[in-house]
Amino acid sequence: MLFDNYVIYRIIEFFIKENQIISIFVQMNILFNISNNFKSGKYRLSDLYSHAMFWDVKMEDLSIKRDKDFIIQRVLSRHMNKIENLENLEKLYSKNIIKSYAKNSSEIFGNENIEFVASRYGLDPMGFKKYLPNLKYA
Repeated sequence: MLFDNYVIYRIIEFFIKENQIISIFVQMNILFNISNNFKSGKYRLSDLYSHAMFWDVKMEDLSIKRDKDFIIQRVLSRHMNKIENLENLEKLYSKNIIKSYAKNSSEIFGNENIEFVASRYGLDPMGFKKYLPNLKYA
């Protein structure tokens, strides 16, 4: 677990002293979401994706937690405009983590690809590193 009980206790104690009872629940929700971003116990990568998506590596050697940089960028760059590929990614990682990688990745190419990802996550395509605003595609 990301936070031990003592840390959680100290956070609650702080907010009680500050008379911010509602903030306790908000902060606890944030802590819960952070510690549950990785749902690796529920899924294996091979359950969600074909070997074609990860053709150059052994899928069984990838760790959902340790290799999240590689996994997220690979799926975002090679999702083939299939919504189920992104939905499967959301089974592994929170949307906030996925958005962060999407905005900062130099691996996502092509305006059509970028616009698909941007639309899914409510992002501006102009914020992507490889987006070419004046490019017209057929």
